[in-house]
Amino acid sequence: MKNVIGFRDSEVLSVPQRPENPPAQAPAEPVKSVVFVRFDGIKKEYQYYNDRFDLAPGDRVFVSGKLFGRPGVVTHVNTRFRIHLSDYEIVLAKPDMRMTGTFSPVRDKMVSLDTDLSPERFAAMVTPPADPDEEPDEIVCGAGWETMLSDFENDEISDPEIGKEGLHLCLDGAVVYFSRRQEACTAILREEDVWHRVDFLYHDGTGRVTNLFCDCVYPPPYLCRHACAALLTLKMLLNQEMTQDCASFTAVDRAAFWRMAAGSEAPVMLLAEGIAPAVP
Repeated sequence: MKNVIGFRDSEVLSVPQRPENPPAQAPAEPVKSVVFVRFDGIKKEYQYYNDRFDLAPGDRVFVSGKLFGRPGVVTHVNTRFRIHLSDYEIVLAKPDMRMTGTFSPVRDKMVSLDTDLSPERFAAMVTPPADPDEEPDEIVCGAGWETMLSDFENDEISDPEIGKEGLHLCLDGAVVYFSRRQEACTAILREEDVWHRVDFLYHDGTGRVTNLFCDCVYPPPYLCRHACAALLTLKMLLNQEMTQDCASFTAVDRAAFWRMAAGSEAPVMLLAEGIAPAVP
């Protein structure tokens, strides 16, 4: 296979059982420090107090304060300091950036048939943790949407203009992550600086989609643009040679994949055609 990208890690990670708030990676012995953090699109670096993680330059972190929710990258670590804590925001999380599996390019996505990158693990990489001081939020559901994947655009629950918005989300790379595990499908989308999650069941034998939910509450009676984008992504992937007959696969937007690969704590291996991977 041409242009295969593999990730290896000596530790085999198990797939979580869909926890609501997966824990961030925590060190055995945190080292108190003041760290400089850089954020995409911002020239200035900001300083944060850290007493929960053993940080090093290149680590990705989430912080409190006005940049809460935006992942940053540590550029410098100062362990010799004396500060007033009231003057500093803090490091909230160091997401676990380990990626394992073999990824191959498929259209605008990088697709893997064997990665352990579950929706929960991916979400923990790109979104901040829940406030530990807040009570866990209760999730309630109404009746999910149902439609046929092959022709959902012409269903009475679909609006042509909203469908166009969903298509534009796909073209803009907003569907950052898509996972299919047998019938269960999950899409994670980024629209500007807001993340959305779409979950549904896809019944391969009938082509029917059931239990379709998005975390936005779009006024009925039409599917929201995030749900439309998720369904269009699945239709595209089911028309590709690599994934059309696969009951389980994971797809990550190419641009997001390379940003995450740069921060992965697992070794990155590039394979050219005809070259076998080295045995660890």
